[in-house]
Amino acid sequence: ISLRGQLRKDPTIVTDDMGEPISAVFSLHTLKRNVRDRAGNLDPKFDRPIILTSDPRLVQKIKSFKNHDIIEVKGNFTTGCVQKPKKCPVCGEVNIIETPFQVVTPLYVGVIRTGIENDAEGLHELVETAEISNIAKMIGRVCSPTDHIYHGVTEIEQSYTKYQLAVNRKYYMATSNGYEDHTDYPYVISYEDVADKDYAALKQGALVYIDGYIHTMAFNINCKCEH
Repeated sequence: ISLRGQLRKDPTIVTDDMGEPISAVFSLHTLKRNVRDRAGNLDPKFDRPIILTSDPRLVQKIKSFKNHDIIEVKGNFTTGCVQKPKKCPVCGEVNIIETPFQVVTPLYVGVIRTGIENDAEGLHELVETAEISNIAKMIGRVCSPTDHIYHGVTEIEQSYTKYQLAVNRKYYMATSNGYEDHTDYPYVISYEDVADKDYAALKQGALVYIDGYIHTMAFNINCKCEH
């Protein structure tokens, strides 16, 4: 994963009981490649990938990052699940639910430009480098059952195909749970002609090379209250 984006708030630094930093997390506003509409007017669209690390060397660097800085990140896409509390809106009881997460685990972070005073100034910088703002490349095998590779049409009549990959890690993570925790499972969505070709050709177990970008979105997880 290669990202170049703007901080829209200061990073969050997590500390231990002694006040020593143990991890850092922040999101970057990265710009999609097509920054103008069909009329040629500037129409920026952003994704907000989350970067999370417990590497002491990188945490120390991230502590110096400031709101509005332009940041460069190189790393790996990591998936997993965490247990999160969710309050029932009916009875008020708290349920613990398994929640998926997707983050970028950085191998390198750095400041490209600092001293920026506002979002608009940062946008000008991002427009100039939109082609390299958000790049994701990976090789994996389709783990979705063939009959669960989904093909549909978006609200703007754009065809798409959605499936899940199994991507073996090539690096060690301190938070790994063991040998079984060496694979990530990102979802992939392709569009238009590529989507049609994917749906026609892909089967479970197929080896796929992805050259795309990280797309972020918010969604609600429905669960049944245990109380």
